[in-house]
Amino acid sequence: MRNLTFLLVFFSLISFFSILFILLPIFSLLLSSSPHTLMYYVADSQVMSAILVTILSAAFAAILSFIFGTPLAYILARYDFLGKYIIDSIVELPMIIPHLVAGISLLIVWGPRGLLGTILSSQGIKITDTFFGIVIAELFVSFPLYVRSVESAIKLIDPSLEKESRTLGASHGFTFYKIVLPLIKNSVFTGLIVSWARGISEFGAVIVLTYVILYGPFSGSMPAPVLIYNEFTTRGLYSALPITSLLVLVSLVLFIIFKIIQRRGNVYGPYG
Repeated sequence: MRNLTFLLVFFSLISFFSILFILLPIFSLLLSSSPHTLMYYVADSQVMSAILVTILSAAFAAILSFIFGTPLAYILARYDFLGKYIIDSIVELPMIIPHLVAGISLLIVWGPRGLLGTILSSQGIKITDTFFGIVIAELFVSFPLYVRSVESAIKLIDPSLEKESRTLGASHGFTFYKIVLPLIKNSVFTGLIVSWARGISEFGAVIVLTYVILYGPFSGSMPAPVLIYNEFTTRGLYSALPITSLLVLVSLVLFIIFKIIQRRGNVYGPYG
């Protein structure tokens, strides 16, 4: 019992410093700008447009993660096949390569002279320097987080539940929709939030594909991380602080709203 108490105290102390390590920079950032300064930047259309672009593009990236990531997560969780470990490693690849490298890699594919960009350009469709370029960059870096969240939840579901459903005559699609999806809905929701948050924070890949939006929706706007970088490098730290604080505040408020929706909507299941 004495050893257990010592261990608990030691772990609590380590946990305290871990939490402090996370909170101290955030609180320091939020307290760095006065309410009057923040309101001044709220009235700045360029700043608010940049934040809106970042929030919306990350949301689009999260939705695409759901559409394309859920089937992939199910296959990886339920089936063994030749080359599965290779596919598994490919899914995690965006998490281990430098994000500037990720942006350059995406540019080779989606740029005006890229593998797919050339075809799209011939049809008058532009990806680079557009809102959709930001979405693609954010999707690339956030996709693995969603897939892993959903895959882990599916692995916890007893496969016999699905087999019994199919034995009773239900199709694979009906079984997934009526049995698997309700059981993993919390992990899906959590994966969407994490994917969205990761998209908001992306800078390296985004700046390569879209430094400034020149075509299509939100033309003339910068993604918020790029605008912050631009302010920091051209005007200094204290010019970038209010914009950074606003982005953190907006993201934090939306994150809290999502968590409230998750709880009040009873977005829970026995497997996540």
